[in-house]
Amino acid sequence: MPQFYYDLLFCAIFIAVLLTIMGKKNSAFGNDRDAYHKILLGLIFLTGFSVVQLWGNQDWFSGMPYLSDPLNRKIVEAIGIVGGLIFLLIGVGSWLPSIFRAGTNKNNFNKRYHALKMINQSLSGSSDFDTALRMTAECLTSYLDFSRCAAMKYSARQDCLHLSHASGFNGSEPVGLLQIPLVDTDLKKCFENMLATSYSGHDPVFESGRKPEYIVPISIGKRNYGALLCWIESDKIDEEMRDFLTTVGTILGASATQRISHKKQEHLNQQNETSSQMTDICNRSSDMQQAIPGLYKLLQESLEVEFLSVAVLDNTGENMIRYSIGASGRMLLEKGVSRCTRGTEVEAIFRSAQPMIEAKVDMENDLNDGLFISCGMKARMIAPVMAGQKVMAVLTVGNSQPGFFSPLALERLNSLSDMLASVIQRGKLARITEEREDQMLRLQLMEREMPSIQSVSGFFQLAGEMLTQRLSCTIARISLINGSQNSLLSQNCQTIRETGYQLNQAKSIPLSILPWHKMTLETDKPMLINQDDLDSQMTDGESSATLLPGIKSAMLVPIAHEGNVRGIISIGESRNWNRRSFGATDLVFARDVAAKCSNVLKLKQVELDRDHFREQWQEKAVTGDDSSVGRWRNQMNTPLSSIIGAAEILKSKSPEDNFSIKYHDMILNAANRIKSVAEEMSGQSNLSETEVIESEMMLG
Repeated sequence: MPQFYYDLLFCAIFIAVLLTIMGKKNSAFGNDRDAYHKILLGLIFLTGFSVVQLWGNQDWFSGMPYLSDPLNRKIVEAIGIVGGLIFLLIGVGSWLPSIFRAGTNKNNFNKRYHALKMINQSLSGSSDFDTALRMTAECLTSYLDFSRCAAMKYSARQDCLHLSHASGFNGSEPVGLLQIPLVDTDLKKCFENMLATSYSGHDPVFESGRKPEYIVPISIGKRNYGALLCWIESDKIDEEMRDFLTTVGTILGASATQRISHKKQEHLNQQNETSSQMTDICNRSSDMQQAIPGLYKLLQESLEVEFLSVAVLDNTGENMIRYSIGASGRMLLEKGVSRCTRGTEVEAIFRSAQPMIEAKVDMENDLNDGLFISCGMKARMIAPVMAGQKVMAVLTVGNSQPGFFSPLALERLNSLSDMLASVIQRGKLARITEEREDQMLRLQLMEREMPSIQSVSGFFQLAGEMLTQRLSCTIARISLINGSQNSLLSQNCQTIRETGYQLNQAKSIPLSILPWHKMTLETDKPMLINQDDLDSQMTDGESSATLLPGIKSAMLVPIAHEGNVRGIISIGESRNWNRRSFGATDLVFARDVAAKCSNVLKLKQVELDRDHFREQWQEKAVTGDDSSVGRWRNQMNTPLSSIIGAAEILKSKSPEDNFSIKYHDMILNAANRIKSVAEEMSGQSNLSETEVIESEMMLG
């Protein structure tokens, strides 16, 4: 009885071990199926041996062939024991190395997991991508036994890798890895592969030292951001390590994409905020001079500029009115001064309409912009201010640090520059209005001074001075046409500066040598002359006779009244048409002055007619009997005296009856009334000389 329990216990143990091994198939053996099958087969043999032994000791095989014989059972039991032990030993022998490898793999997995966790933490905790690359290189050398690791950033513009951080090197920054060109290299092929790839190339950059075993592209999709150059023993690389390195490169690529998207969003938000502030500045400014301080502050905050200049151009692009502000925040001295753009960067931008960056300004050889150089600026950006397809102004910003500005900064500046067009247009309209108001004021002052001017020549002098000052022209001459209509007589000539020529002599110039002046007088229309235009050139003889030798442009305005041309105003400019063109406001002002000159000539004619009438009146006043009033008075007085005398004699000698007295009185009263009327009319005819002149002035 006790033997039965022992055999049963022995059999149960083998069955329990067999079932346990079958239950631990995946967890204990994993992928080692061969060892599992051998151990399972050995346990089956041993379990079969225990069953045969249990049944044999209880004589349960009685009557069964072969097993009923104890010797045969011993043979079967021996086979079960030997076979089971053999298969069990073989299975366990192959399973133990697998267990060791599993432990090693688990250790490697833990290391990779820890390294990946640290890399993720560095990516999530750092806003700087260089810091993330540094942490990645240090994690690979610290936790995964990489001997060296170099984290590189990719520059698509230069097609090369730039060193961000090196770990495991003797020097902190290995010189050979600072910049690695990728053009036509074996490294380029590995870099373009999106997976971690073993490197077997022979690029010159690695000739001085051991080349890296693995290249890990930092990329996502088809976008490359850099690479990890890994130095590691070849026996430590397996598929799992390659997958791990590929995963690290993908994570870094995704992080770079996310950071770039975040920076783009920040840039967009900042750009929108800057545009909003720029719009506010433009809306609040009536002209460019008023907008400059706010614009400088905005660009100083957004682009860190130290110098700002806005050159407002004319239609030709050869003249500019520039407003500048320096690092001190004060407007510089040249504000509002008209300058020539020829040979400057402003002219180049006007011609090309394209922005540009100068990383380093050559202060010794580039002297076209003395103001910029005197401010100590060594880097600058220049952007056009566009209104449609036309360049209205040029915006220049500078910094004292060479190479300070980036293409992104130029893009932002270019996007802001066009918003200044509204301010410039508003300023130009205000300037035109101001010029016209100034012209009207000058004309009003001229009218006020007209009564105090003693002569026509004095008025012509005032008109000439006003033309040269208001139009900023070189010379202005006023000439009158003679009675025979064949020559001009110069009345006055004014210049804005000393020319060295005798200009005020009263000389008569025949119209036969003045074709442009003759055309102006005949057509009674103003003429504009541009010496650079072959169709509107004035001969040297005509310009020398009426203006100055070498005049580049001119404007001729007739002096006419009621269809009668009386003279001409000749205005000349030494600067060429592009540097100083005559505009609509100039022409209007010159015509207004010509109209005033015409009025003065008319008043002068009235004055002459009045003097002639006064002379005739005085001559007739001396011989009063010859006048019609005197003759009429004499003719009236003679019969009236006779009538009055006869009536008085009749009255004294006639009888004093009522009838005679009545008619005598009637005759005397009538005669006296006629005499008083005649004397009254004669008295009115004797007006004073002043009253006559004043009445003629009223009539004239």
